[in-house]
Amino acid sequence: MKRKQVAIIVETMNAYGQGIIRGIWRALQEHPSSVIFYEERTLDTPPPIWLKNWKGDGIIVRDRSGKSCRLALQTHAKVVDLGENRHFGIPTVLTDHAACSRLAAGHLKSCGLRNFAFVGIKNRPFSDKRRDAFLQEVDHCHVFELKDNEHALSSWGTNHSAFIRWLKKLPQPIGIMGCYDLAGVRVLQSCNVAGIGVPDSVAVIGVNNDELQCSMTTPSMSSVIQNQERVGYEACYLLHRLMDGREMPETPLVVPPLGVVARRSTDILVIPDRLVVRALNLIREYACDGLTIDLIAQQLNVSRRTLERRFFASLGKNPHEEIVNSQLKRACELLMMSRLTLANVAKQVGFNSVSYFTQLFTRRFGVSPNDFRREKRL
Repeated sequence: MKRKQVAIIVETMNAYGQGIIRGIWRALQEHPSSVIFYEERTLDTPPPIWLKNWKGDGIIVRDRSGKSCRLALQTHAKVVDLGENRHFGIPTVLTDHAACSRLAAGHLKSCGLRNFAFVGIKNRPFSDKRRDAFLQEVDHCHVFELKDNEHALSSWGTNHSAFIRWLKKLPQPIGIMGCYDLAGVRVLQSCNVAGIGVPDSVAVIGVNNDELQCSMTTPSMSSVIQNQERVGYEACYLLHRLMDGREMPETPLVVPPLGVVARRSTDILVIPDRLVVRALNLIREYACDGLTIDLIAQQLNVSRRTLERRFFASLGKNPHEEIVNSQLKRACELLMMSRLTLANVAKQVGFNSVSYFTQLFTRRFGVSPNDFRREKRL
């Protein structure tokens, strides 16, 4: 049987593109009859010189300008597009930009923040979509959009005085979402130059969860975890369906993000009642270790009734709800990032009964823990 020849025109020089390629590799384990062609490239690398005369069967393409995609469409190969400048009528797999913004906004809100800002990049579709979705989630949002050549670390030596002046005028404390990690890095670096405290005055969250970029900042940066491996997996799966002669889907496939990794850049709780802040800190640290409302009250030297009343006045929920939220949040992380059995996950987050944990998880998220793991790990 003749092997299918597949070209991968995806950037290899950043964590997002590398994640896509890992997902493609996983899907290819189910299609061992394929031969892959790819090369090192960035998102801005011109189309491969061999593409114009290429005689292969399928192409997965992602580039910023759309030139590589347009050239791929001129071949006789089947094409799946992953680029932000969507070519209508072409099978497409996309990140759920709105969901990324909802997660970022929800994380900043959970810190007690009431002032918000968004830092994006001018004339970039993904940034526009994340900006618009973020604006829908928060009130009174300030927006600054960097020029397309100002966001990268390589341009740090350029004039950034206007951006710093904007940061200094923002109300504090404030939560800022960067349209992706490098924009968040730019915020953190500018705050450092301007003497603005992070996270006490400004809390920052990015998107991509690039481990190197998020860890190299001062302080380390919180970020939304995109599921780029699933983007690559689904793109490869879709391409093989097309090469097998199956119909093209009518709408793009949209892949949701996995969650948020909280780091020091958002380690802030803006709540006037310091008793509630202390209770929240205890919950964050010990929720999975058998923590109860009575234990919190005892640790803080107040009555259970006083604790519950003040907690509800500040957050609109009782301490037990927050304990369970923290347990389930940790369970999600373990299900996504580890290979622990369901029984061990339940035990690690503080549930002695697997059936009760499963029931509670399913009621909260609408899917069982096992289904959640299968969906998120793709």
